[in-house]
Amino acid sequence: MKKKSPQKEISEIVAGCKANSQSAQRKLFEIFSRKAMGICSKYAASEYEAEEMMMDGFLKVYKNIGQYNDQYDFGGWFHRIMVNASIDYFRKHHSRLEFVEIKVAETSAFDDSKIDLLSVEEILEFVRKLSPVYRAVFSLHVIDGYNFKEIGEMLHIAESAVRSNLSKAKHRLQGWIEEYISQQEKI
Repeated sequence: MKKKSPQKEISEIVAGCKANSQSAQRKLFEIFSRKAMGICSKYAASEYEAEEMMMDGFLKVYKNIGQYNDQYDFGGWFHRIMVNASIDYFRKHHSRLEFVEIKVAETSAFDDSKIDLLSVEEILEFVRKLSPVYRAVFSLHVIDGYNFKEIGEMLHIAESAVRSNLSKAKHRLQGWIEEYISQQEKI
C-alpha cells in the first residue's frame, strides 16, 4: 500500500475539520501542537500562558477552517492564526500596560558572537523575562519579521512606540545576555 504524501494527508485532515470531524481535529492537534507551542512560546511569559494562547489559537483554527483556501500552504495560514491568537491574548491580558515612547533610541555595542554561546532555550528564557510589551514587540519584529507599521496596527500603537519599545527590549536582552555570559565565564 502506497503511503500518502504529507500534503495529501494535511488536505484530508483539513477536509475532515471542515466537516467538523472530531477525529480530524484531534489529528490536526497532534500534528501541529508542537509548532503552535513554539509560536506561542515566543509571546508568552510562561509555559502556562503559552498553552492558553495555543488553545485559543486551535479554537480559532477550528472555527475558521472553512475560510482556509487549499490553494495556499496550510502551515502559513496556521502560523498566522497562532500569531494572531497570541496577540489577542496579549491585548486581553496585558491591555493596561503602557507602551513607552522615546525620541532617542538607546544603542550599545554588542558582540553578536556571544549569542552563539547560548542555546535556543536559554535565549527564549531571556525573551520570556521581558515585560509583556517588550516581549510582544520584540517577537513580532525580530522573530516573526513584521515591520513597525504592521506591529503598530496589530497592537494599536504608534510606529514610534514600536521602535522605542523594540530598542528598549534589545537593550535589556543585551544586558542580561552579557551578564549571563560573564558569569558563565567565571565558572
